[in-house]
Amino acid sequence: AALLLALQSPELDVKLVVTATNDTTARARVVAKYLLAVNRTDVPIGIGVPVKDTLQSLYGWAKDFKLDDYVANHGGKVYQDGVRAMRDVIMMSSQPVEIIAIAPATNFPSLLSRFPEVVTRVIICAMSSSLHLGYDNSSTPAAEYNVALCSECAVQMYCAAWPVTTMPLDMCSLATLPAALFSALLSGNGP
Repeated sequence: AALLLALQSPELDVKLVVTATNDTTARARVVAKYLLAVNRTDVPIGIGVPVKDTLQSLYGWAKDFKLDDYVANHGGKVYQDGVRAMRDVIMMSSQPVEIIAIAPATNFPSLLSRFPEVVTRVIICAMSSSLHLGYDNSSTPAAEYNVALCSECAVQMYCAAWPVTTMPLDMCSLATLPAALFSALLSGNGP
């Protein structure tokens, strides 16, 4: 839903989707199949740093989807080194690039160590952490997934010299879409 919203938001210009966590090549197949389904093969995909080979539920939906076919027959672009692709997008931009981090920060240690020059050209907007509420509006803050999966990655992302805005669970759990707006989003006629 987050990628769908980003692709349909006129205030955002999605330049690249970089996969993060677990089997990042399998995640790239999911993203490619999704971008093809919504007719957005103009958005390049970068394969991020793999964390482990764990497969998740959406992987089955795209298990037979071939990235080579996506590139050769559908005009898609896939970068094997998603972190380098991030660097290239950042450095080619005439203005700061806002990275919307909606997954664990597993690509950020590589970005920071390999390409420290990007720090002054990036703004981070991250969906992570928990301040006062936990999952399902629990009054106990929780180890939010995007931080818990790789806390040292999150520390590097938050401690770098770029500006960071975060959206903790406290806010995410309070944000709801009315049924009509959600339907418009799914149909491609809104946010």
